[in-house]
Amino acid sequence: MKIQYLADEDLRRAIVLGVRRRESAISFMQASEASLGGKDDFAVLDISAHHGRILVSHDVRTMPKHFREFVRQRSSPGLILIPQSLPLHVAIDELVVLWAHRRIMNGRIVSATCPFSEIIGALLAWCARRDSNSRPNAPEAFALSS
Repeated sequence: MKIQYLADEDLRRAIVLGVRRRESAISFMQASEASLGGKDDFAVLDISAHHGRILVSHDVRTMPKHFREFVRQRSSPGLILIPQSLPLHVAIDELVVLWAHRRIMNGRIVSATCPFSEIIGALLAWCARRDSNSRPNAPEAFALSS
């Protein structure tokens, strides 16, 4: 099954629109469509998991920790963190490429020869530096970087 995205409330709307414009077959639900407004990270992650969608967020401050805690209790299709500083076109390109080269199997993201595999470990390294006592469950979390 092709991956599907859910935009966190903080994600720039231009990213969702740009991805949809670039590849109309991509299912990218906006936060308002999933009633995410005002919900805490755990509720957002729960909604994302319920819909079977990878959550896409700019929240690099709190979401990694909450995601790690969430996947200890429940399965999740994943989390993609996009720094606010990442150029818009790069975020759009990488989300489209990720969609084109990855699938969901048994609730897990699996590779189908993804050309930018170097980003897969970026979040893991970031989390390890930030919180040396625990590691997120790979490979559910990705961080896009330039």
